[in-house]
Amino acid sequence: MAGASNFSSPATAMLAMTVMVVVVLAAVPGAKAPAACMPVYTRLIPCLEYVTSGGLVLPSPSCCRGVRAVAMARGYARVLACRCIEEVVALYSGSVDYSTVTSLPASCGVHMPFAISPSIDCSKV
Repeated sequence: MAGASNFSSPATAMLAMTVMVVVVLAAVPGAKAPAACMPVYTRLIPCLEYVTSGGLVLPSPSCCRGVRAVAMARGYARVLACRCIEEVVALYSGSVDYSTVTSLPASCGVHMPFAISPSIDCSKV
């Protein structure tokens, strides 16, 4: 098949899918503002290897810096970060091991002010 890509790892495939989703959301009128989510996505992309490995690898220092930055967000920035994460969680619902996702902050030694789960409720952050 012409133009088909061969992803060398699940993390690479997940990264490509995330980038594709952001690009598609940017093109869809009325979609949540992906530009506003780009700083959140950029901070958390280094965590894909940890998440896609099922927690078999340690989160990288850049992943933990991103988790810490998201956890430190206050006010509207926290709500926005939550909504951006909520959007990604909804996209990957059923294809992600949420025990690995929810263990990420603790694996980085970070207290997350809201739970990352399929039932995330950003109105309560």
